[in-house]
Amino acid sequence: MYLISKRISILDDLLNRVADKLQLDQTRRDKVEKSYYDICEWLEKDEIFFGNHELNIYAQGSYRIGTTVKPKAKKEYDLDFVLEVDVDYRKYNPLFILKHLERRLKESDNYENKIELKKRCIGINYKDDYHIDIIPAAPKEYFKGIHIKISDRKKIEWLESSPKGYIQWFESNYIKEQLILEKAASIEKLPEKPSYNIIQPLQRVVQLIKRHKDVYFKDLDDDYAPRSIVLTTLSGLFYNGEESENDSLKNILANIFNMIQKTSNPIVIENPANSKEKFSDLWIEKPHLYKYFKSFIKSFHNNWIKLNLVDDITEKHKLLKQMFGEEVSIKVISEQTEYVNRLRKADLLNISSIGTITTSNQQKFTNIKSTKFYGDVH
Repeated sequence: MYLISKRISILDDLLNRVADKLQLDQTRRDKVEKSYYDICEWLEKDEIFFGNHELNIYAQGSYRIGTTVKPKAKKEYDLDFVLEVDVDYRKYNPLFILKHLERRLKESDNYENKIELKKRCIGINYKDDYHIDIIPAAPKEYFKGIHIKISDRKKIEWLESSPKGYIQWFESNYIKEQLILEKAASIEKLPEKPSYNIIQPLQRVVQLIKRHKDVYFKDLDDDYAPRSIVLTTLSGLFYNGEESENDSLKNILANIFNMIQKTSNPIVIENPANSKEKFSDLWIEKPHLYKYFKSFIKSFHNNWIKLNLVDDITEKHKLLKQMFGEEVSIKVISEQTEYVNRLRKADLLNISSIGTITTSNQQKFTNIKSTKFYGDVH
């Protein structure tokens, strides 16, 4: 990934600061990494099933693509990992690997009282901190490493999934050179935390949308909120390579809004790497949830238009608080104010009529000790 060089607007800077506060902090990353490798080691030592097969264990979802969001209130980080067992799925009952995973985890005092049986995975809850969902899988014939088969407890059948294909698709939206994913060994190394200056606008936008989702649905059960994978996919589909987070989010919201206005039926969201994997199937089963999604998009879209039209900085700050939460917004507004004041005192500040922060002396700027600034300053 490459640093995007740009003249950064005051609003873009605020958005980057908001997203910064939502990142998985290093302390938690260290804990997650230790938990991950401990689980892998425990599974590999299984003498009944897992130890007899090649295992491919890797991160997927927001942790893998760099779009984790700090949960509100006392909720925990939700982190997803795939446990791919090199067996011919056609020879096994769909629940076979899932039951072996449950058995093996219950054999450990470390996990016995932490596990939660879910529809397609088993969760391990690290109370008040994070939980890890482990999704058992088998490679699909001829597509090892890209397409896999996963279990479903309710349907008791093998379902299509392509987590690595999805990662390649998502990253291709902002990385123009061909990426080669790490070749699967027994345990795939977890992705390192990217430095903030190379986190791309698309990743930031996904974090901001997910954060607003948490704020918007804070008083409702989690089932009412749209799935993060749906919001991430729509963001990737409508991202046009904008260098500005504000422009990216404005265009993405406008395109989603226009899409849902064209039909009264629930839109269908597929995995771009595998059309057989549907992310929006719950809207067919429960149409009322789609109505909540439409209301969420309409409200977000309208507020973003208002944010870009209003000139008064106090009103902008008020809208930011409404959309992303008062606590995080107050922090970032304070940080930016402090940063701008430091530049002003050093006679380095130039804010253009369009709200772009520039400096009059690049050399002098490098000697200023300030809070993080996102993007190159010209």
